[in-house]
Amino acid sequence: MGIGYGKCALLYVGGIFNRSEFFTVGESHVWALKSEGCALGGGEIIVAESAFKFCKSKNKNERLYEYEKIKNKIKDSKGNYTGVVEKFYKIIRLKGHGVKPSAEAAKIVKSISPAMFK
Repeated sequence: MGIGYGKCALLYVGGIFNRSEFFTVGESHVWALKSEGCALGGGEIIVAESAFKFCKSKNKNERLYEYEKIKNKIKDSKGNYTGVVEKFYKIIRLKGHGVKPSAEAAKIVKSISPAMFK
């Protein structure tokens, strides 16, 4: 699971044949996809640096998770490194919770509310 943070919008598509779809677009979605691309296997939670810093700013007193840093070196279309390094964090486990990573990811998602973004 990849988690990103940033501005986003909800795109509405359809309205024909009684069918419509909603898509998220924007910076948060791009970073979520980049984070997910850093996962090496199922059940991993990878958080983009911007999302990690946002969550950390909201919970300054207690660290509720263990993590390791991941650096993603960017290559150009020819496979050469560009010198750009994107930072991500792999959540190893939430402290005080004896649950599996997929359940931990669901808990993180459920804890996000619109009030956090004010």
